[in-house]
Amino acid sequence: MSNIWRMTGPPEHWITTLIRNAWGLTETNKNIWDKLSPGDLVYFHSTASSSVVSSAKSSIVGFGIIDNSIRTKSELWWLEEHKTGKNEWKYVVPFKSIEWFSNVDSINRNRLIHEKSVNEIRREIKTITQDGISISKLSEMAKSIDPEYPNFPVNGSASGFEDIYEDLILQSAEFDKDKYEDLIETDYSELIDDSLSDNLNKLMEEARNYTHKDRYDEKNNSRSKTRRENEKQKRRIAKIEDYTCQVCGFRCEYQNLNGQKCYIIDVDHIIPKSDGGTEEIDNLWVLCPNCHRKKTRGLISIDVENKQVLEKGSEIEITDNHLFQNG
Repeated sequence: MSNIWRMTGPPEHWITTLIRNAWGLTETNKNIWDKLSPGDLVYFHSTASSSVVSSAKSSIVGFGIIDNSIRTKSELWWLEEHKTGKNEWKYVVPFKSIEWFSNVDSINRNRLIHEKSVNEIRREIKTITQDGISISKLSEMAKSIDPEYPNFPVNGSASGFEDIYEDLILQSAEFDKDKYEDLIETDYSELIDDSLSDNLNKLMEEARNYTHKDRYDEKNNSRSKTRRENEKQKRRIAKIEDYTCQVCGFRCEYQNLNGQKCYIIDVDHIIPKSDGGTEEIDNLWVLCPNCHRKKTRGLISIDVENKQVLEKGSEIEITDNHLFQNG
């Protein structure tokens, strides 16, 4: 994951996000997209301000993984747009996956929000915010750990936030934690990282010197994982392997709508994070989405210690600039 963000909107906004699998930007805040990248993790902040209900709670109601590119829309999506008749949020940030903290199965996804009655919208707002994590509670918990922590940010359409808040959200939310790890595990698009060295030897040295570290909170005697530096390590490995699948040689370069150079490639954990795998150099390899699926389903397996890769039980050769070379 490149970055972790907060996106803010009224509770009725998130019903449309649930239906459309996307978030909207106005002309004024379109520049926010320049800070976002495909694969970024976004937490959904539902505000206390609402045009439909008077008792909304400022809370985190779920999260999503940003998809490849921003696009524009011509039709009206958001409830406010239908009220004004104006296409105000005409830029759309799509998500490739979303997880809600509440059980949203009862929300009708086949009818758009402007097709629903006020009472139905109110019921759905209650549903989507029911198990949301209170912003005031998050700030209180953070300050109980360290009074110097700033409050969780609520101003503006989007922003980053302190690492501690992600930990607190994940500790407080009721949802499938294994599913969370699966969602953040896979990047189907790898942006060129201009901050990385073009010197392959230097890049290899940086990759070899990377050591996984858990954050440790002495006051609460608890550990939590961080992925921000880990993502840079994944990008190092992708670049070392020239954004090319190590098994089949697939390589696909493209340019997104922002003119950024990207590759369709995955950096996969050999030992999954849920089983204790880290981003150290001997636990990452580069696969295309197809070979990644084969590996997930057991058709491809790898034994780093014995420098063997098997496909359907037969040993195969791979292209390798880092994995079996490390030592």
